[in-house]
Amino acid sequence: MTMWEKYIDDRLIKRHPKFSVIKPVDAEPAVPLCCPVCDMIMRNSDDEEAYVDVNCCHSCAFKWAHSRRTEWKLGWRPSQEEILQAVSERPNKIIEFPEAFKL
Repeated sequence: MTMWEKYIDDRLIKRHPKFSVIKPVDAEPAVPLCCPVCDMIMRNSDDEEAYVDVNCCHSCAFKWAHSRRTEWKLGWRPSQEEILQAVSERPNKIIEFPEAFKL
């Protein structure tokens, strides 16, 4: 996705080839669009809950954060190779947008 750009009134827009996200200028997202560990899109409320708890998506929390909670809270993160391997083993999930959101 592109960087945030100025949009109408006091809003910003981030464009993607198939969709765009619009937010108020002063809004700080409670949950980012992508997991800070694996960089995959946050998809559902499980990801939101995991992010609030351990600052990553549900898959990363299940694989690494919960089993190493003490180390995780001290800043431990898996290596880039471990992350790439884990992401490659995840099943693909299709994200459907309601018709109103389609461009």
